[in-house]
Amino acid sequence: MADSEDQSQPAGERLIYDLNAAPDPASGSGNDLVGNLLVAQSGGPTAVINASVAGVIQEAGRHLDNIEEIYGGLNGIYGILHENLIDLNEEKARSIEELKHTPGAALGTCRYKVQFQKNPEQAAKDMDRLFEVFEAHNIRYFFYAGGNDSQDTNNKVHLEAQKRGYELRCIGVPKTIDNDLPHTDHTPGYGSVVKYNATTVMEIACDASSMATDDGACFIIEVMGRAAGWIAAGTVLAKEGKEDNAPHIILLPEIHLNEEAFL
Repeated sequence: MADSEDQSQPAGERLIYDLNAAPDPASGSGNDLVGNLLVAQSGGPTAVINASVAGVIQEAGRHLDNIEEIYGGLNGIYGILHENLIDLNEEKARSIEELKHTPGAALGTCRYKVQFQKNPEQAAKDMDRLFEVFEAHNIRYFFYAGGNDSQDTNNKVHLEAQKRGYELRCIGVPKTIDNDLPHTDHTPGYGSVVKYNATTVMEIACDASSMATDDGACFIIEVMGRAAGWIAAGTVLAKEGKEDNAPHIILLPEIHLNEEAFL
């Protein structure tokens, strides 16, 4: 917490936490690990990735008996390797709250991977550097918001911490529009992209139905999702329970398509 806090500013403008305040007994979790928290973002941003980060920061502030400082890693694991950290305790409470409605990735993102199989020598150097940064800033809680690759990186960091005997809690914050992370009902970001794509289907259908005559036009809409069909399946919401409404055919990567029979 900055010592130069202006005590005259309105409550809504105050720094987010008083790290010198007495811990709230009601927030105790029985966890005796004390240190600093680092949160970072990775992969393509979703509509709510910043809301997840806001949640991490705000919840961390309720555990002052365990978490002393809250840092943000700029541009994901890539930025952390370059020790690009910012002190989030200096941010105002209102700024953190506004993250919930802020697009993009407020902390910056990357697609950098620690690849032990493809480049073991570089991966080993990355881990050495990563834990050098962790130790320098006494990072004991690491929150990584991202999709499949990000959670793979998070798991590698967890395993490396165990190997080194470095006490570290690695927490994955699910973030993928594809909705293809296991052990979740749905991932933050999926609902937003389904709403967007279902609305797009409805608008295209309105354009098509505006013609005076049916010229046999066929619209093919390709959506994201890679090997998962959740986004495509979600466009069924555009039908609004009416059989004749678009989309009339939904093709999913999980279900084999007989092209000859289809045509």
